[in-house]
Amino acid sequence: MGSEMVRAVVAHLAAFVADKAAFVGVLVFAFDEAGVRAVGWTSIAVLLPAVVVSPLVVWSIARFPPARVRSVGHLIQSGGHLVAAAGIAFGAPLVAVVVSVMIAQAASASLRPALAVVLPSTARSPKELILGNLWTANASNASAMLGPLLATAGLAINGPGAVLLACGVITGMGGIVVTVGSVAHHATHAAGPGVDDGLRDALRAIRRRQGALGVLTVAITQYLVFGVFGVLAVAIADTLDLGAAGPGILNVLLGTGGVAAGIVVTIVARRRALAPILGLALTGAAVATAALGTWLEFSVALVAVPLLGSCRTTLDASSRILLQRSAAPRSLGSVFVILEMGAALGRIAGAVLAQVLLAVSGPRATLLGLAAVVVLVLVSSWPALRHADASADVPVVEMSLLRRLPMLAPLPALELESLARACSYVETTADTVVIVEGDVGDRFYAVVDGAFDVTVGERFIRTVSRGDCFGEIALIADVVRTATVVSAGPGTLLSADREAFLEAVTGSSTGHRLAWDRVQSLRLATDDRPSSSGRP
Repeated sequence: MGSEMVRAVVAHLAAFVADKAAFVGVLVFAFDEAGVRAVGWTSIAVLLPAVVVSPLVVWSIARFPPARVRSVGHLIQSGGHLVAAAGIAFGAPLVAVVVSVMIAQAASASLRPALAVVLPSTARSPKELILGNLWTANASNASAMLGPLLATAGLAINGPGAVLLACGVITGMGGIVVTVGSVAHHATHAAGPGVDDGLRDALRAIRRRQGALGVLTVAITQYLVFGVFGVLAVAIADTLDLGAAGPGILNVLLGTGGVAAGIVVTIVARRRALAPILGLALTGAAVATAALGTWLEFSVALVAVPLLGSCRTTLDASSRILLQRSAAPRSLGSVFVILEMGAALGRIAGAVLAQVLLAVSGPRATLLGLAAVVVLVLVSSWPALRHADASADVPVVEMSLLRRLPMLAPLPALELESLARACSYVETTADTVVIVEGDVGDRFYAVVDGAFDVTVGERFIRTVSRGDCFGEIALIADVVRTATVVSAGPGTLLSADREAFLEAVTGSSTGHRLAWDRVQSLRLATDDRPSSSGRP
């Protein structure tokens, strides 16, 4: 990757690791200053900025260079953490420290959407864009475990102040990384639908698809669990006498279970029926929380907390896939806007629920209450999940065809399904010219039926048929078409546009490697020797 792309990925990792570490640090500080009740309202206060500033973030990215928005966001995030650390060091009131962390959280809310706009403009080629997207996704997943690890180390060294100081330094370095040497990006964007229009579209899409509301409920439930646990981790650590690093240890266990579950989800998500997977994950979450509430011991936590983390990851990934299958493709964007808003509100609701239950009884009853909520969601949502599975619009035929292609076979189920849903059928007759050497490449083709002749200049290269594809070189290597393809007779093609194809390949490092191995093995038209593997 180019230096600018590397800077973007490194800064992204730093920002989200610091986010998760700072959340643990400020909750521990609140507990030390004012007890369990303060942990609850602090959690709510820190989570609120992500919801409140969303319209401002959209407005900022639409009106200012996204690279500038990112730089400012990183630096404000750093300043918020450093001010909070200074407040702890000099005995500032709890409210002042929490407000500083809220400012940092508000700034970080701008980073993910701004990066989505910046990343394509920093890429020097589609190869770099693929690598950049792959590494930013990996960085986000890694932060779920690295953030709590950072918090654990800071708490063990010198308490919450050390955690927030480390977060400030890390995010400050991230801000410098994306600012120094970066180029100005002045991308403009067409005005999109208003917030009200987007919400109406999403609600209509959810109502139209049977079971979609139940799937959305399950998706938001895992964020509620996360919100409850964020508050509970401090109280549980205190009950178990784990010391200052206890909350960080518990969050590391939660993140470790989530990372482990990611591998399993990649396999099980290929199943046609996902409702049983969601039901099993909800059951596992209920069992884990109930067991920990019944036997609140560290030995039980070593098993129950990672299990809860793995169930949460399974709920997140599987519900998103089923929600994708349950909504019309053109409505997916607005539906997932609702999901992201529900995620933030779910975490806030979880923090409120934990605060209420802790005030009434204690961590044991709170865990048992959380288990009861999860069981209630399972019972009430199960019919909707089954309906969603039954009515899911899964492109099974298209996925099977794409899975036969070596460079697409390693794709995770979600990426392969997204590509299949983006494909359209193209019917050809004899001598139909599909692509022309020297033209700009804008589509990828997989052969469903028929035969297609590939030529470079006046030289015949090969004939491609079912189970083969063409058009990927121009998209991956960002070059013009390297050959001409003409149908030898009546045929059928499965076609995807450039964006859908590249996004799918981004989802798999193996698929990306195989695609580039294929491109690098080809002979260009200037090569005098015929190529047995030449493809346009």
